[in-house]
Amino acid sequence: MKQARPGAQAPELPKETPCFQIQDIAILGGDAVRFRWLQSYAQQFEQQCIGAQGIAVIAAYLDGLLIGEGWVTSRVGVGQQDMSQGRLAFELYVGRIEQVQMLRAAPQSAQPQADREWGTWRNAFPLAAGDRLNARDLEQGIEQMKRLPSQDVKTSLSPGSKPETSVLTIVRQSGDWQERLRGGFSLDNSGGPTLGRAQVAANLALDNPFGWNDLVSVNVNSNLERLSPEHRSQGLSIAYSVPWGYDTFSINLNHSRFAQRVQLTSTTILSSGVSDSGELRWQRVLLRGEASKVGLTVALSSRQSQGFLEDIALETQRRRTRFFESGLSFKRILGQHGTLEGEAAYKRGVSWLGAEEDLAQDPLNPGGVPTLRPHLWLTGLTLNLPLSESRDWQWSSQWRAQFGGRLSLSADQIAIGGRSSVRGFDGDAVLMAESGWTWRNELSRAFRLSEVEGSVYIGADAGKVWGPSATHLPGHHLAGLTLGTRSKFKSWPALLLDIAAGAPLYRPEGFKTARASLYLSASCAL
Repeated sequence: MKQARPGAQAPELPKETPCFQIQDIAILGGDAVRFRWLQSYAQQFEQQCIGAQGIAVIAAYLDGLLIGEGWVTSRVGVGQQDMSQGRLAFELYVGRIEQVQMLRAAPQSAQPQADREWGTWRNAFPLAAGDRLNARDLEQGIEQMKRLPSQDVKTSLSPGSKPETSVLTIVRQSGDWQERLRGGFSLDNSGGPTLGRAQVAANLALDNPFGWNDLVSVNVNSNLERLSPEHRSQGLSIAYSVPWGYDTFSINLNHSRFAQRVQLTSTTILSSGVSDSGELRWQRVLLRGEASKVGLTVALSSRQSQGFLEDIALETQRRRTRFFESGLSFKRILGQHGTLEGEAAYKRGVSWLGAEEDLAQDPLNPGGVPTLRPHLWLTGLTLNLPLSESRDWQWSSQWRAQFGGRLSLSADQIAIGGRSSVRGFDGDAVLMAESGWTWRNELSRAFRLSEVEGSVYIGADAGKVWGPSATHLPGHHLAGLTLGTRSKFKSWPALLLDIAAGAPLYRPEGFKTARASLYLSASCAL
C-alpha cells in the first residue's frame, strides 16, 4: 500500500560562514533504496553553499517529510564527513516494530491486562513484529477493528529494547456475545398501491462471529397489508465481511418473492415470481494519506429470476445473468468534520458460471430484444459539510449516475421518482431507462428540546434518464422538493422517527403522481 506523497515546500537555507559548495546529497542506509522519494527531496538543496545550520535545516525538513508520510519513528542523521569534496550524506534510520501486544481496556485506576478475550488484531493490522513502522498501517488497523460497533480500540507506542524499535500496544474494549449481538426493525409506507403501502423490515447482526473482526448480518422485509401467499412482496438478505489488513472481503446473498392476483376479463389469475442474487466483493486500500484514501473494488455477482402464472413457469420470464465489476473510490476529509467521497466503476454482463445466452447478440433474433450483458459505467459523488462550528447546520449533496448503451432489462436500468431517488414523488410511477443521473441536496438544522432532539431538513432533488427505453416515456426529467424532520426521544433513544412531505417541482406532462406525498419511517434498535 502506498502513502500519499508530502507536499511541504523546501525551506530556504541560511547564508553562513564557513560553508561548502555541495554538488551531491545522498541518503544512505539499509532502507535507502525503499525511500528513493526522500532522495529527490534532498536533491533540491544541491548546488548551494551549505554550513552547519543549513545541514540542520535540511535534516529537520527531511524528518518532517518522513512524519508527513507516516514514518513517525524514522529519522535522518548526519555523521562525521568531509564536505570539502562537494558531497553531503544523510543516514536514514527507519523505525521498526519490536513487539505487538493487545491489552484489555480497564478503568483508569486498574492495571491493563493482556486481552485474551474473543478476537484478534492480526488480520486487521497490516503489520507484524519486525516490520517498518508507519502510522498509516496503524490507522488502517484501527479502522478495520472499529468497523464493529461493539468494539473500540486505541493504540500507543513505547520505546523497544533496541535502537529504532518500538512496542505497539493495542488497547481494546469489546463486549460479550450479548453486546456483540444487535438487531432492530423498521416500519414505513414505501410500498405501492397493489401490495399495500405499509412495509416492515427487521435486521440482526453479530460482531466477531469467528473472532476475525468479521461481521455477519441478516435482514428480512415484507409488506404488511393483507399478507398471504397470494398477496406478498418479501425479501431476505445475508451478508458477511472480513478484513485482512488493507483488504476487505464480503459476500452478499439475496432472495425475494412476490405474488398478487391479476384481474382478467372474467376471472383473476395468480402472478408470482422469485429472484435470487449473490455477490462476492473485494475492496483494497491502494493509497492512504493523512486526510484521504483511494480504494480499488472488484466484484462478481449473479442474478436469476423466474416468473409464474398460477403454477406454470414462464420461459419468457426466466433469467440467469452474471456480472463483473471493477472500480475506484476515494474519500477526503475536509476541515474538521467535512467529507468528500466518490466512486467510479465499470460493470458488464459476462458469459461465465452458467449465464444464459444473450439473444440480443444472436443475428437470427429479431431486433428489440434487451441484452442480458449490458456495459454500464457507474459514478457517484457525495459531499457532507458542516455550515457552523457547532455543526448544527449541515449540508449534504449526492450525485449518482449510470451510463448504459444498448436496450437492457429493467433490473439493469436506472429509475427516478420516489423517496430513494428524486424525492417529491409518490413512487407509484417512475421514469426508467438505460442511462441517467440523480442529484439530491439536503440542508438540515439540529434542534434540542426537553424530551426530543433531532433535525429538520429541506431537500431539493433532480434527475434525468435517457436511452433506448426512454423513447416512449412522457419525458426525461424530474425535480422535487421535500421538507421533514428526524427525531428521537430521550426517554427512548433507540427509536428514530423520520417524517417528511414532498411535492413535485417539475414533472413532464402525462406523468402521473400525487400532488403531495407523505414519507413516514420509524426504526428501533434493540
